[in-house]
Amino acid sequence: MQLLEAMAIVKRETPDFILTTGGDCGASFVPIAYMNKKYEGKIGVIWVDAHADIHAPSTSPSGNYHGMVLRHLLGEVEFEIQPDRPLATGQIAYLGLRDTEAEEDLFIAKNNIPRYAAKDIMEDDAPIHSVLDHFKRQGITHLHLHVDCDVMDEKTFPYVHVPESAGLGFDRLIEILKILRREMPLSSCCLTEYAPFKDGDGMEMVKRIYKEGLGV
Repeated sequence: MQLLEAMAIVKRETPDFILTTGGDCGASFVPIAYMNKKYEGKIGVIWVDAHADIHAPSTSPSGNYHGMVLRHLLGEVEFEIQPDRPLATGQIAYLGLRDTEAEEDLFIAKNNIPRYAAKDIMEDDAPIHSVLDHFKRQGITHLHLHVDCDVMDEKTFPYVHVPESAGLGFDRLIEILKILRREMPLSSCCLTEYAPFKDGDGMEMVKRIYKEGLGV
């Protein structure tokens, strides 16, 4: 099983930083689980995504794991494999969120997880600093940046499995990532859901996200 294999690799290599490239949102599970244990619960997970990915198996309409990964990281008992140190809900914040199910909305609201839609952050840095202040008040020292390519508007970047309208512009996404990593060091980052129609579609934009946005 890929999840167990990936967990074994990071435990063997004990990295200080993890860059995960490719795959769907489930690819963030291992780096987040590992770094949360390494930094003793002091990482903040910023989910830069159109989707919340916080279903439990029993609430998911699709049954797709990539829509449940955050709930898994929180230690949801419905999952057989558990993170060594589950996240607390206070370690999660959303930027760019705009397509959720009612069960996710209820869970996010009940647990006071910060959430900002793409329209909230397109021209205003205040929500970004609000999230960072939220984390700093809890003693968070490092960030994991999870970036799903569908956080961008479908007209800007259509090379994803689930394109959504009313998303971020490309240059604004770069700006936001720069602000985040300038304000707090990164433990890890993950760029997911890149799905080109043919080889090379959107690749120059992807390279710029890595180099300019994530600084790697």
